[in-house]
Formats: sequence, C-alpha cells, structure tokens
Amino acid sequence: MTRALLILVLIAFVIVIGLSFVGGESTDVRRDSVTPANQPGYFLTASTITDTGDDGKARVRIRAERIEQRPADNSVVLSTLHLTYSGAQVHDWVVTAEHGVVPEDSKVIRLSGNVQIRGAVGEGGPEAIIETPTLDFDTEQSIANTNDEVRVVMGTRALTARGLNADLKQHRVQLESRVHGQFNPPFSR
Repeated sequence: MTRALLILVLIAFVIVIGLSFVGGESTDVRRDSVTPANQPGYFLTASTITDTGDDGKARVRIRAERIEQRPADNSVVLSTLHLTYSGAQVHDWVVTAEHGVVPEDSKVIRLSGNVQIRGAVGEGGPEAIIETPTLDFDTEQSIANTNDEVRVVMGTRALTARGLNADLKQHRVQLESRVHGQFNPPFSR
C-alpha cells in the first residue's frame, strides 16, 4: 500500500510541475519579461545591402557584421559596417564605423565609433582620410556631416576642426570651425 501511495504522490507531483509550465501565474510572468518589442524584427549576419541609382548601378553598398531591425521604433541597427559610396564620377568613397542606426523611414545613417571616411577631395586630388567619433550620412543626397571633432589627413598634411559638411558626389569637404592645420614636408631617404 505504501508503494501505491508513493506512486500516486509522484504522479501528482509531476502533474503539478507540468501544469506550472503550461498555465498559471508563472507562465504569464515569463511572457511579460520577454516582450516582442525586445526581440529583433529581423537580423542578418555578415550581409551586404546595396542601393542602386536610376541607372541600375550600385550607388551605396553597406556591408555589416550584423544588421538588426528593432520593432520598438522600427529602426535598423548595424554593427561593424563598411559603406562604399559609388555615386561620384571618378573615385569611390569608403566609410567605416563600429555602429550605425537608420531611423524608421529615413535615408540617413547615423554612424558612431571610430568613423573614418576615405576618398579623393576634388577631382584628381589626393586621397583624404577623415576621422570623427560620429557622422550622419544621407544616402539620398550623398552628404556626410558632423558637429564633432574632425581630423583630416592628406599625405603629409593634417587638419583638425570642429564640424564637417562633405558632399561626396561633388568631392567637396568643408570644415566648419576651429580649423587648425599642419603641413609637413615629405621626408627624403
């Protein structure tokens, strides 16, 4: 009889534990802690997004280690990204950053974390390397701008400034304020 009672107690215990996972208060608490807004709408890893112009040619290519949509605000978050702008006549511009965010229904990518732009300033001009902590890039207008500190290096010349407005299509870079420069002669060997 004690063996039968022990088996009944074990069965009842299993049923109680099973019901706690299927229904009841603990299930509601678990569902509340993981809401759909906290989950990505979609995510891609090691992917490339290409935006084409009216002629069908690639204008902007964005390669990122991770691309994730956030349903809470429908923004898209990019990690470790490499953007190539090919809308210029002569040379491509390459923009790299640790992070990027595209707000819902926006053509502007808000870049942050070791942002770097590489490209020729002026047609046939030398390559410039532009470094800044943050940058907004308008993919439709091909305009990059920031109000943060900026460092521009072209060969042996370096400029620092606060703020930048760059028209990548026209190969024009405008430094906004507190511009300081250093021009070093090339070292001879």
